Amino acid sequence: MIRAALASERVTRVIYTSSDKAVNSTNVMGTTKLLGERIMTSAMNIGNSRRIVFSSTRFGNVLGSAGSVIPLFQRQLQDGGPLTITDPEMTRYFMTAKEAVQLVLQASAYGSGKQKLAHGTIFALDMGKPVKIIDLANQMIRLAGFLPKKQIKIKTIGVRPGEKIHEEVFHKNEKRIETDHKDVFAVAQEIPQFSEISSAINKIENFLVKGDEKNAIAVLKEVIPQYSKKNNIIDLETKVKQST
Repeated sequence: MIRAALASERVTRVIYTSSDKAVNSTNVMGTTKLLGERIMTSAMNIGNSRRIVFSSTRFGNVLGSAGSVIPLFQRQLQDGGPLTITDPEMTRYFMTAKEAVQLVLQASAYGSGKQKLAHGTIFALDMGKPVKIIDLANQMIRLAGFLPKKQIKIKTIGVRPGEKIHEEVFHKNEKRIETDHKDVFAVAQEIPQFSEISSAINKIENFLVKGDEKNAIAVLKEVIPQYSKKNNIIDLETKVKQST
């Protein structure tokens, strides 16, 4: 992607959409999101005479998106319940599609004008307070005209492999840099070498083609040491099946 952008005469900005799951990740999906952030940051280390702006945006769940819990709850309500949650204490950050688009556009605007922040920068949105999934489920039951527990039940099915009870938007040791937008922060990062990141990605791709999940995850953990939890083989197996 980066090399393709550099080869084009028309590209001036490349913006990568990351996720709060990249922060202290416990699964493959979140770790690959963090790897994506590192790729964009490392682009500062390669030849870029036209000064293409490479940056990332990091935010939580987008309401109504394909991976959102809300469409699931809506289908379960139509079926008469129960609504399924993984854990009563589970919380998530939510934002609207409009807010997500605004953050991406805001990030694309930096790098020109008075704030020269966008070259390799990760931008994160202040997501406010996280929402309890069980509270969201109860609210959706009420909005549908039913009584929680009595007419529509909520069933706890247990936390899935690699799933966190609480997501985070910032790493604890990350320095936040204020921008001229009160809800958007730039995240200070060390700049990795592009050659190292690119080499690791090539190795991961080669292992995935062979269906070698164990070694692919080993390389991922080597390049992203923050992923220090147990290997979430289920996630990677799903990705391999989808790619074949």
